[in-house]
Amino acid sequence: MSEFHYLPIDATAENARNMVHMTFLDLSHANHPNALRYANPGDTEHYSAQYEKLQKNPEKYLGAFNDDERLVGFAKFNEWNGADQIPFQPFIERAAFRLHINRQMEIPHHPLGVYALVSHPVFSGGEDAAIDMQRDLLDNVIQIADGREMRITHFENDSAKAATTSRGFFSTGQIGKVAGIKQTLFVRPESPTEEAA
Repeated sequence: MSEFHYLPIDATAENARNMVHMTFLDLSHANHPNALRYANPGDTEHYSAQYEKLQKNPEKYLGAFNDDERLVGFAKFNEWNGADQIPFQPFIERAAFRLHINRQMEIPHHPLGVYALVSHPVFSGGEDAAIDMQRDLLDNVIQIADGREMRITHFENDSAKAATTSRGFFSTGQIGKVAGIKQTLFVRPESPTEEAA
């Protein structure tokens, strides 16, 4: 583990601002053409929206905090549902898959999706520290998953890819457009928990 500590994220204005800023840096690193549309550090509406998300669903977020209790990285996770899977289905199978999820409202084996794994050297204190933080955040989320299959998507030059592949995620080769950018689906297979072993 790194020198950071990992805790749920309180809904505060400062935490919301830091999350928007880190998300913007992450999307900019990926050369996302609409980074400001998704996370604009200069727009107070983006801060307010993130603050409301933290208030409404605090259980979906885990933060990395430095010794000054400043939020310097975060993970967002939740059930991976059928709508999340649609962009990665072959085009000709999408209509049938939509019909399937409309009937069942979810995909059968309830994987846990990691929707954000964000840190940046500006916040963490360097490139190596940012990578260590991503690994530590992911280790914590893997514990929360408790042996369930996990899914995450990566854009081509995503800095978090090294962290996920080092923790047992592999590329499915399935590519879809998520948040306006082509991303590849990575999966960490279901594994027996320690109690079941």
